[in-house]
Amino acid sequence: MRGVKLKIIGEHMEHKRILFKDIMQSALLFFDKENINACREICESLHISNLPSYDSKCYYTLSDNEFTENLITDEMKVFSDQKIFHSDAIVKFNKNKHDVCFVFDQKVLCGVVHICDYNKSPVLQSLQKDILELEKNLRSFLIIRGFSNNSMVSFFEGKLHDPINGNHWKSRLEFVKRNINEMKEYGEFQIFDLKDLLEFIKEKQLDFSLTSQDFKNITKIRNMAMHGKNPVSLDETGHLYSHESLVEFNKKLKSLSNFSIELNYHLRYDAKNMELIKADNLRKLDIIFSKRPGALQYFIN
Repeated sequence: MRGVKLKIIGEHMEHKRILFKDIMQSALLFFDKENINACREICESLHISNLPSYDSKCYYTLSDNEFTENLITDEMKVFSDQKIFHSDAIVKFNKNKHDVCFVFDQKVLCGVVHICDYNKSPVLQSLQKDILELEKNLRSFLIIRGFSNNSMVSFFEGKLHDPINGNHWKSRLEFVKRNINEMKEYGEFQIFDLKDLLEFIKEKQLDFSLTSQDFKNITKIRNMAMHGKNPVSLDETGHLYSHESLVEFNKKLKSLSNFSIELNYHLRYDAKNMELIKADNLRKLDIIFSKRPGALQYFIN
């Protein structure tokens, strides 16, 4: 048996790899005073308020049914190879209170990105991958720590008399009973969802600095990603997308990222896993020493 292999470590989470060129609108529509009505209709249909000028130096903002000209400042510029969840990008959207940033390749305008573009498929697909890897790693962690399906069942049973959430735990226990064959067939923790796993580690106090807010953030991210819900929502007026929802989305992602880092650390340096890693490494060293030099290239490629 080999040590646990980790795919998510800090900055290597899938959602952190997405660049602005992956979500930007590259087919640009420009403001033109010769057809203001069409420009106005574009803004209203797309829930945006800005269109660029032909020379890429200015943009036109729709307010009170009229367009006004403004310079594209550095605070409104992002770059095609810049990561969309970089703190600078989030700050730019929030600070200038516009619903758009202009995407440049060096000095050339190559696209625009609205905060609603954070709702695009590449973002949700990356989150789905991150959540799936997180769940796999969390199950591996619980197994290494000596827990099993029976541990989760006992956890549910112990919560039945909870004065506030007793009915919830009763429904979870009934779920197990309905799926008892699948539980035995699929292996440890396979039928339990992420919320079950998080509740379990919180109850067992398993070396994580997981706050109640982190717990809520991670479960909301999971539900959002798996059900394809928009991370960025419309504001109260229903006309423009909300900057606040982008900021809240980013906070939830930080909870997910921080928890993933902790989980990977515990998995990597767990005593049992270290024994497996050591045994596997010694096996490789013995092969390299006995069959050198070709064996070395086999293991490092």
